[in-house]
Amino acid sequence: MHDSRTGPAAMSCDEWKRDRPHDLLFRYVFSQVRHARGALRHLVGKGVAEHLDWSTLRHEPGAYVEEHLRDSYSDLPFSIELRDEPGQIGAIIVWEHVRKPRRLMPLHLLNYGGRALRDHARGRHAVPGRLPQLIPVVLHQGSGRWPGPRRLTELHGKAGRRSPLPTFVDLRMIVHELRHDSIPPHEITSVARTALRLLWLVSSGGMTIRNARRVARWVKEVHDDGTAERDDLHALLEYIYRTKENEGMLEAIMEHVDRELRTEFVSVADKLEARGKAGLVLRQLGQRFGGLPPWVELRVRSGSLDELDAWGSRLLEASTLGEVFGDA
Repeated sequence: MHDSRTGPAAMSCDEWKRDRPHDLLFRYVFSQVRHARGALRHLVGKGVAEHLDWSTLRHEPGAYVEEHLRDSYSDLPFSIELRDEPGQIGAIIVWEHVRKPRRLMPLHLLNYGGRALRDHARGRHAVPGRLPQLIPVVLHQGSGRWPGPRRLTELHGKAGRRSPLPTFVDLRMIVHELRHDSIPPHEITSVARTALRLLWLVSSGGMTIRNARRVARWVKEVHDDGTAERDDLHALLEYIYRTKENEGMLEAIMEHVDRELRTEFVSVADKLEARGKAGLVLRQLGQRFGGLPPWVELRVRSGSLDELDAWGSRLLEASTLGEVFGDA
């Protein structure tokens, strides 16, 4: 496995504290173009994919989901050129990850897409007087079929009745219902495939001991892939830790992996334990000393398990921050 640090930074403690492991895994994996390219090409369908130049796919900075919806939605905007119009952006793909569908989802996508197009029109890649096409893609991480409308016009008038007015604006979402048999065995990277598999397994309530062998096989596929990065593997392992439904799940998984991969599991477990202890120590320091200078949080967040244990013991009797860290 490739141990490179050129990918996005590992998920921070503050991000995990928001308790959005599904959102964070989706954004971490698929904000990387190398993982998003094959997945999006599969999701948009052959009819759309053949008109796009996938070598030009680029993740655009920013997010457009309203803050109050971020517990159940997550969006990733991408730009891409058309095959027959090289040199300029031909489409904006707004890729939405949804766990709790809402009936007004087409309206939300129209809103997000409009803001993405507005930002493009203001950017340096814009062609005066022209806009790229909008491709809204929804990844539904939920059990069963997508329950709501897929088109904006389905929200007009009474259910089952067509509006007598002409259609001025419409938007059709491409909805991918996440199922085990809907994830391509090839075409996408092992990291992307495993992320989708894990998202599906959690949505179906299957992160249990009975599926330990299956999860071990998926993780091993990533571990043995010479192009996968260690940070990516750790993101997947952290997701497993955060979403497991049985206490013995991790032990059951490790029964089906080799020593090297078990070491990676232990490394992630230590990291999560240190993250939890760091949060506890910071809360206790804040209660004891009030507002903390930035260097304290940085030092605690980067502390080892042994250091965290020592600081936690000292702060019970220390009268200064210096005494807590042994600097006095």
